[in-house]
Amino acid sequence: QWGKKAWICGIIIVPLLALGVGALIFWQMSKPVFSGVFVMPNAPERVEVETDTDGVPHIKAKTYKGAYYGMGYVHARERLWQIHFFRMMDMGRLSEFLGEKTVKFDMLQRTLGYYRVAEENIKHIDPEIKKRFEWFVQGINDYAA
Repeated sequence: QWGKKAWICGIIIVPLLALGVGALIFWQMSKPVFSGVFVMPNAPERVEVETDTDGVPHIKAKTYKGAYYGMGYVHARERLWQIHFFRMMDMGRLSEFLGEKTVKFDMLQRTLGYYRVAEENIKHIDPEIKKRFEWFVQGINDYAA
């Protein structure tokens, strides 16, 4: 009687334990491996990024321009794939790399026109805010170059 129960428990517990260990390993591997202080080579001023032991970047700059540039650079360093994915999604162009499965979604996105609306709205944004976006994007582009 106990042999059958132990065998059934083993069938349930062993895969759950393996899944938990796998999740822990995945979580540890997904942490950024950046450590120490990094000085950005193309920044408009001296911008330092210090990554702590938890993988959290701390950006040090003397001006807003440097800070926004650094934020864009670090964002691209750690999430360039995500920036590109969401841009393609908003433009209705996911099918270019995901294939036919996303054609209907792309058609919906193009019909809704989020990307066109964003392009129109940026024309009416406060010039000071627009500069901050440009500094941020410059950091992204410099990392991607």
